[in-house]
Amino acid sequence: MSVSYRTLCGVICFFIAGVGVSESAIPRSEVVIIQDFSGSLDVQSFAEARTNLAAELPALLEELNARRLEVRSFDTDGWQSRRLLERQLPELKLPADEAPQENEALQFENIREADEKERQHRRTLKLDEAKKQYASQMAQQLRGVVPLPAPPEGYQAASSDVMGMFKYVTTFTANTPTYIIVITDLLDSQYKELPVQTSAAPNVKLLIIFVPGTPAEVKRSMGRAFTGSQQFEAQLKQVRQSAPWALMVPHTARGYRELFKQHAAARKRP
Repeated sequence: MSVSYRTLCGVICFFIAGVGVSESAIPRSEVVIIQDFSGSLDVQSFAEARTNLAAELPALLEELNARRLEVRSFDTDGWQSRRLLERQLPELKLPADEAPQENEALQFENIREADEKERQHRRTLKLDEAKKQYASQMAQQLRGVVPLPAPPEGYQAASSDVMGMFKYVTTFTANTPTYIIVITDLLDSQYKELPVQTSAAPNVKLLIIFVPGTPAEVKRSMGRAFTGSQQFEAQLKQVRQSAPWALMVPHTARGYRELFKQHAAARKRP
């Protein structure tokens, strides 16, 4: 299964819409990861999706200036998803700009330039130290998070409630920007076609990482066999119809942090 660079960039652009480019201007946010533990997902593809996300999680949390991370799971009841873990995250504290000292010598351009260069050098050193401290604190907080918790081996739930998961997402109404990442095959035991969903709050962004279902579950839910790519296209069509405010990428998606940076640069262009 593949996805074009332009498509992924557009997904990430929408996902962080409204987030400023400057580090100091980005509001603190919350990140919620919800995993589908129903047992209907292809085991290898599910593991790949979790590994890819976990590998980029520290950089993503920094990019989103996250203050809290929560990891949940659902199976038979998407509305009552289970909290697997929660972490309060550190804040990257940027050093303040150092004001030039009053000095008659600064009336000379060469001295002003040398003074500015020296102040910038000191700020760079302070920024590097702040980033090292932040990375150390983040690594400590993410112990037990990376790799992401996995479902019990061989676990098979009686049903899967994707509809309930969507409804749960729409309950987020806090003023804090909230980024929700769901890893699922979108196979609902009750609905072959997902009904239209109520839109999430404007400050809530939902990104679905799609994982193909097992052949048996796909045939049971969708009526016939589908390849992984065919499943993605069929479910993408459903998501666009039932929850156009949500975005979906395949489980093979990578490079989120770089896509964030490229989006920020694109927004600067006239």
